[in-house]
Amino acid sequence: MDILNESENNPLSGSKSASLPDFETLRCLAEFEPQKLETLRIALCQKVIDDAPIHAKQRLAGLLFQLNSRQLLNRKNSMLAESDNPSATTAPLALIQNMLKDLHAMQTESIYLSTRKYQKQLQPSSTAIIYCFEKTDSI
Repeated sequence: MDILNESENNPLSGSKSASLPDFETLRCLAEFEPQKLETLRIALCQKVIDDAPIHAKQRLAGLLFQLNSRQLLNRKNSMLAESDNPSATTAPLALIQNMLKDLHAMQTESIYLSTRKYQKQLQPSSTAIIYCFEKTDSI
């Protein structure tokens, strides 16, 4: 089943215009080609990093590293659980759900890092508050 090669705008193509495909495409990827779904997840997260402001790129790359590490652990744990649980019908939906959660986390963080409030936190203050303390002889 090669759905991605049939579409004109292949979401896995190397272009910067990678976009989230429709649900049916995601479902087919999750069922038949989970590695391509993982590649799509990474490509979409990388697109968020590429489109982010310069000051946010390093933080978003760190977040992507955390998400990738979590995915690796989940894969290892699911391999152990599959031998105990014969119900594999929800596995594709869980893959799609995890992908969408990761993409949402990346986009939310990117939006936060682009806001004025965050920008103000980065700017150093030009004035300092100096408090005067009176010297006491009791010490």
